[in-house]
Amino acid sequence: MKWRLADPICFSETGKRKNNQDSLYPTAEFTTRIDGLYMVCDGMGGASNGEVASKLACKCLSDWFSSNPAMAVDEQQMNEAFTYMRHRFNEHIVYHPDAMDMGTTMVLAKVHENGISVAHCGDSRFYHFRKNSCLFKTFDHTPVNDLIRNGIIKQEDASTYPRSNSISRAIQASPHKLCLADVAQLTNIEPWDILMLCSDGVWSCFTTKELIELFSSPMLLEEKAEIIKNICEANSKDNYTAILLNVLPK
Repeated sequence: MKWRLADPICFSETGKRKNNQDSLYPTAEFTTRIDGLYMVCDGMGGASNGEVASKLACKCLSDWFSSNPAMAVDEQQMNEAFTYMRHRFNEHIVYHPDAMDMGTTMVLAKVHENGISVAHCGDSRFYHFRKNSCLFKTFDHTPVNDLIRNGIIKQEDASTYPRSNSISRAIQASPHKLCLADVAQLTNIEPWDILMLCSDGVWSCFTTKELIELFSSPMLLEEKAEIIKNICEANSKDNYTAILLNVLPK
């Protein structure tokens, strides 16, 4: 591997909401962790339940990967991690039955010797930027995107389609359907690439073209992160959370 990742630049802000239901891993105070695991989760289920769900998902997945180290993360391993996480969610609602409908989105990146494994469930996203292009972006799990994927509607009709902002997958306890993550393997990683994991409170404020323009500018990544935070503070209607990663020569 001819590259390494700089310490992540992280932020998670409440924004215009009353409380922050987003969670990230590692947290801002532990950005020098070297386990190569990065996560953003966006909770749902009302007030404290969404906050608990996102934090519990980060804790469960970090615990699972700590106990099950692997080079790359494939779909079978993610299924096992999700089964473990669902068990932990079920344990929680035994003592907190009002949390039955809590859930969370998740986007995860795991660095390994051959590249980066990316897994996501819901509409939290991972982006891979290089120079003037976006090489990879996760595909949101929404009813509209499910229709596009199945060829029922066209991409240009998505913005006006009903329920365009709802999601079709989330991490939840029983008796909700067990929704699994999509997993991608990224091997085309080069020094000076930029990676971003974020909740919808961030990406809803930008087009992909605007993000490409920002990340291809000569500013430091810290400066770009501040621009993103300022734009989200002004325009986001949700909590906004992101992890920015600079790829450096090894």
